[in-house]
Amino acid sequence: MTDLEMIENQIASIQVEMDELQTAARVLRRLSKLGLACNQPNPILNQKRPRKKGKSSRPKIVDMARVVLQELGESHFSVVANEAIKRGYRGRANSTLDQIKKSYWSTMKRNPDIFITTGGGKFKLKAK
Repeated sequence: MTDLEMIENQIASIQVEMDELQTAARVLRRLSKLGLACNQPNPILNQKRPRKKGKSSRPKIVDMARVVLQELGESHFSVVANEAIKRGYRGRANSTLDQIKKSYWSTMKRNPDIFITTGGGKFKLKAK
């Protein structure tokens, strides 16, 4: 695995963690409004971790598919989606696996400048 791939995987992992923290914060805000919030600190949340500057966002299908195809080469869209899920891609809330796979197919199909359709639902990266 190249340095760039390792960094991209780490970014995807951190973005997933950010999503989970944002969800936890929303839940705690709602509980607080209802007067049900826990006021005892959680030791896990007090752990120090390095802070990065810049915008945090969820992993994008294009980025995740690019990383997966760089490693696997030509692959079926469902294999790409499954591998991305293993690496932390979650899709929208309540998305089914089938919906996520279809999203990968349509995103790769709509980006011919990045992905080439090779037939039978398979894609590969376009040579630069």
